[in-house]
Parts: sequence; C-alpha cells; structure tokens
Amino acid sequence: MSDASSKEHSDEELGLAVNLWTSDRSGPFAQEIYDIIIDFVEQLEYGHPQLRRETLWACTLTCKRFVERSRKHLFHFLRLSPTTNVRRYEAVYCPSRLGLYVRSIRLEDAMAWAGNTDDGSPEESIDSIRNWLTPFIPLLSRLRNVDLSLSAIRWAQLGPDSRTFILNTFGPTAKSLTMISSHLFTTNQTLKVLRSFPRLSKLFLWGPLWEYPNHTSGQLSAQGPLDLDSLTLFDDLDGRGKYISWLSPIFQWLLADRPLFRVREAAIHTASTAAPLLLALLQRMLPSLEKLQLVLDICGQRRCNWVEEPTYYELDDDELSNGEEIVEAGGDFQYREQRRHQLEYECDHWISDEEAWLHYARTFKPTGDLQAPKLKFADISVTQHQTWNSSSKSILITGETT
Repeated sequence: MSDASSKEHSDEELGLAVNLWTSDRSGPFAQEIYDIIIDFVEQLEYGHPQLRRETLWACTLTCKRFVERSRKHLFHFLRLSPTTNVRRYEAVYCPSRLGLYVRSIRLEDAMAWAGNTDDGSPEESIDSIRNWLTPFIPLLSRLRNVDLSLSAIRWAQLGPDSRTFILNTFGPTAKSLTMISSHLFTTNQTLKVLRSFPRLSKLFLWGPLWEYPNHTSGQLSAQGPLDLDSLTLFDDLDGRGKYISWLSPIFQWLLADRPLFRVREAAIHTASTAAPLLLALLQRMLPSLEKLQLVLDICGQRRCNWVEEPTYYELDDDELSNGEEIVEAGGDFQYREQRRHQLEYECDHWISDEEAWLHYARTFKPTGDLQAPKLKFADISVTQHQTWNSSSKSILITGETT
C-alpha cells in the first residue's frame, strides 16, 4: 500500500480532521481539574510565603473557577491577637462569607502590647487587654470544626469564662492542638486542656507550659482513646540557655489507662531525668510507631520553678478529683496538703547530670521488650555537654550520636 493510500485510510479511521484554530470551543474542564491546579500552586516552594498568597490572589482574578479553591487556601487560617480589629473581623469572617473557609485558628497573645491596633486606633487599657479574647467570642462561636493553636497565651489572664469557652467550643471537634510557649499556669490547667480534646490526630506541645504542679490524681486516671498521627513534645530553653524540664506530667497523662493508644509519628526533645517514664512511653508507642525523632539533652537542665505561695496558683475552674468544691477542713484538707508536698517534691527534686545519665544507661539497657514492627525511620540523638571520669564514660554515650 502506498504512503498516500495509507494516510488516507488512517484519516478515515480517525474521522474528519479538526481545525483547532477555527473550531468551536468544547465545554469547560471538570471542576476537579481547576482544583488540582490551585492545589499545585499552593504547594509550590517560593522564596517567601507572601509570594504564595499573591499568586493565589492572582488566580482568583484570572478565572472564576479558581475562586472557590483559592479562597480555601487563602482563608483557612485565622490569627487573633490583642491588637486585632474586632469589628472588621466580625464583618469579614462571618459564616456566610470568609468564615466558611476557616479551618484553623491561632490565638496569639503578643508580648509587645505597646503601640496601636491593626486599624491604627489607640491602645486600650491593660485591664481590657487581659481579657482581650472576650470581644471575639461571638465571632468564634459561629465557626465550626476548626483546629486550635495557642501561641504565647497567658491562660490565667483570659478569665474563667474565656477559658471555658475555648475548651467547650473547640475541644469536642478539633483534630489538631498546638501550644507553643503558652503559659497555662499550672499542671491542673494543662491537663484540663489536654483532657478537653478527645479527638486529636495531631498534638504539638512546645514548653514549658506550666509553672506550678497541682494536678489531681483523677486527671491522670483512666482516659479516653488517643489515636495520633503526630506527637511532638519539646522542652524549651530559659533565658540562661538551660532546658526547663516540664514533660513528666505529660508523660504520665499519655501513659494513663486507655482503650486505645496509637502514635504513628513522634518527635520528643527532652531534658527530663525521668528515664522510667520515657522508657514506658516508648514501649507503649513502639507497636504502632512509624517514625521516631528523639533527642536526650539532660545536661544543663533546670526544673520549672514557682515563686508564689500555692494559693496564688488556685483558679476557680481548676479540676478536682471528686468534682466537688474544696472543703478547707478535715481529711480533705489534710489529703490535699500531703499531695501538694508530694508534687512539689517531685517537681523540685533534682539529680546531677552524671546521675541522670547513669540512670538512663541503666534504664535503656539492651532489651527485647522494645519491638517496633512498623518503624521505618528513627533518629535518636544524645547530647552530652561535659566529660566525666573514666568509670562513667565506659557506660555512657559520649558526644552526639544519630
């Protein structure tokens, strides 16, 4: 068959030729195609995050089919602070407008209060700023199924009504809870917050979160199921460059009796000398753990220290073991005093760096109990800041090891 007849035969099978320059346009692409394009734009790596937002804004002006998906990326995150203009945000972020797209809220108590608000109005009184969240309650109460982030929040100064509102509004539905350098005042309030979020899949705690230990035994008793895709726990440095150890009550809360406990990815940076608690937590996580990052930085730590009398740290909405009001007499008072002294001792008890490392060496000796059938990645670092005598070196990991 000649080349000409072969071409003619091929054209007949393909049908009539289409002139792409003069033919009518076909219908629009499926909406999923436009969504994929916007998702790709949002995930691109830019030199500065602002460029990503500018690109998404440009997409909303390019094609009306880009608008809905672009808004989901542009307005999924809402940040509120004492300097935020309440009236403006109430008008813009109502549920029928941009509030429809909000899926994550950050409450951020800026340390620098001096200056103007976002709209240039004069700074308000200190008393009103201490309760700065109260005017936002009508706006926040209209938002649904959002994750929560607390950044540099001074929990006690929010007042009991605002604290209760946060826990009751966001706790039952939030899938992610992040707390960074937030001062939750006491272990009682810290555990109360954690217990109010039963459906978490992501928990990120960067401390220290508390100053005084006053949690009840009931707060560490049987808990609900905990199924985490991601768990991050970080001790933080104080102003003198030393780590503050505050994670022990968090370890105890995680180790409470639960019908389900599962963690897929964990990142822990700890200065805690509580080696048995950490080992118990690892043993409990390992069966489901797929990724582990662990940093032991025991040297140069200090404990959380309180400077006021115990009564200063009592809040009206503290949780009590029996769920009743405190009776300042009889056996109840005596029990509370004994428990207070016990918690203070546990918090203030200090052992030397060398003792801590010896304790870790004994606790984490080779054992067949640490089985991780699903583990795909592990990065374990041990940081040691000083040299001890030769008898100690023989059983300790020196330097930094991965």
